[in-house]
Amino acid sequence: QQQQQQQQQQGDSEGGARTCVRVVLTRAALAEAADALLERAVAPVQIALHRAGGVHPSEIDDVVLVGGSSRLEAVRQRLSRTFGGRDVRHTVDPDTAIAVGAARSYACSPQGSHRGKS
Repeated sequence: QQQQQQQQQQGDSEGGARTCVRVVLTRAALAEAADALLERAVAPVQIALHRAGGVHPSEIDDVVLVGGSSRLEAVRQRLSRTFGGRDVRHTVDPDTAIAVGAARSYACSPQGSHRGKS
């Protein structure tokens, strides 16, 4: 009867019941397992730098991460390496980051650059 209770708690794979598995990972193990995904995540950054006129990562003054993946230490470390070991900021409020980015984008646009000039 005790064995039957354990099977019910753990789930019986043949009977279609759920099976619960608990896995403990260290940050290092997670980073190693996710390395290929992290490398793919850096590709859009490299494309953006290329499209911006071949900007080298060392020419970037500030790197700000916004969003869910910015909470992962492995993501921050990988992007930090991409930018020559520079600290990557990840504590910026997402709404503020979007507002500042939109304002900067507008200021650099033809419509925004003529504003205030006679």
